[in-house]
Amino acid sequence: MRRISGSCVYWYNKKCEGIGNLFQDCFKSEFAERDTYFLTSIRYIHQNPIKAGIVRNIKEYKWSSYREYLEAAQIIDKEDVLKIFAKDNDLAIELFIKYNKESSNDKYLEIEDKKKKISDIYSK
Repeated sequence: MRRISGSCVYWYNKKCEGIGNLFQDCFKSEFAERDTYFLTSIRYIHQNPIKAGIVRNIKEYKWSSYREYLEAAQIIDKEDVLKIFAKDNDLAIELFIKYNKESSNDKYLEIEDKKKKISDIYSK
């Protein structure tokens, strides 16, 4: 994301003779070290269109990867995610659906200095 954002900013600034960030703030990211954090991040992303009032059901949002987990995936690599739920694929999908239907009020990307960021890991 940082590289994409940087490329967009470079192109825009060159074209429009601008300087600085194109967007209000820099791209932020957190490293998902544990399966629980990783799964809550996925659920958070899938539930965003519902919380924003765009759709009533996760399946209705055409830009979501949610359906890819339930059907033959064409874009995502779903096996590693589903294996967290169960070894049996059918059971894993069933548990994945149930997990994504659970209400979540988790907050993300409230970056504090104490939280580990991806840039911290790769800069070492």
